[in-house]
Amino acid sequence: MSKLQRNKEWDKARLGKFTASRIYEILTDKKRPMTEEEMNVHMINNPKSRVKTILDVGDMCYTYAREKAVEELYGKEQNTIITKDMQRGIDQEPMAIDFFARKNTFYNIGLCGFIPYKEIAGCSPDAVIYNTKDEIISGIEVKCPTRQNFFKIVTKGIDAVKKEYFAQVQMQMLVTDTKSWNFFNYYICENTNQELGHNIVIKRSEEIIAKIEKRLPLADAYKKHYIQQIKINTLKND
Repeated sequence: MSKLQRNKEWDKARLGKFTASRIYEILTDKKRPMTEEEMNVHMINNPKSRVKTILDVGDMCYTYAREKAVEELYGKEQNTIITKDMQRGIDQEPMAIDFFARKNTFYNIGLCGFIPYKEIAGCSPDAVIYNTKDEIISGIEVKCPTRQNFFKIVTKGIDAVKKEYFAQVQMQMLVTDTKSWNFFNYYICENTNQELGHNIVIKRSEEIIAKIEKRLPLADAYKKHYIQQIKINTLKND
């Protein structure tokens, strides 16, 4: 486990790895026509069915794998764009964790860096919660949304959690072998500077985790294949 985040050690640990913040991309699906063999099996099990398509791996999975292949070979792209929303999250995340800790004094909360998973993936929790044996038993995923999105979460709860965020915390639970995760939203009122928070405890979904475990090796195999194609076909000046 790397010591901190957003430093050279952290960047090196994450290089070429599939991370929790974008794990949703390997979970996307697309429809394609069934092969003759698939159609035969389907008709045996569903003789009255008119379905001729099947869900397969989505294009986003392969796009993400290609990006990670290039990153592994040539390093992290330097001209990453930081949006206003992203910068707000970076700036306010420490305050959000401190606010959460003040409201949950019974938790032993700590910071950590990148936690690897099978040498091909991993996660960087915003904060983790330890038991008395210093074992991770849960964690905190911090979001610092706009005013409108904050109150949408407050009023609609888990139904307002984006699919990519839900997948992100499931990946964190897979990596840390935990059963639940805190999805904590933090907002500072512009007019009063009052801090507001809202927490949703998200439970482990074995269905989503099973899909992550199935897709990760596929994405990694494609990444390795793409790396070999780059090495074979790229001309260098040395």
